[in-house]
Amino acid sequence: MCLSGGGATARETAETRDKNHDGKPDYWRYKNDRGVIYKKEWDRNFDGKPDLRILLDGDRMLEKQADDNFDGKFERLEKTPKKGQRLKVKTTAQQ
Repeated sequence: MCLSGGGATARETAETRDKNHDGKPDYWRYKNDRGVIYKKEWDRNFDGKPDLRILLDGDRMLEKQADDNFDGKFERLEKTPKKGQRLKVKTTAQQ
């Protein structure tokens, strides 16, 4: 695990991992100034750019964003429903 500031603001830190040992991060974990993880990102196709993002509120997932066609744009969005609501998935992907 490598601690870096890549993309993180002065009030946050980002930890990165290079899981396939190609010299580029494949996983990012962002913590706020209190040390709480609020965002995680993965590079599923190992091109050095995140294509899956999870936004957190403590242990609760608020939102999942995915770039399923690896074009650099997050076209799929899943918001965690509140109690009693249904999961909503939005996509901007071209069919």
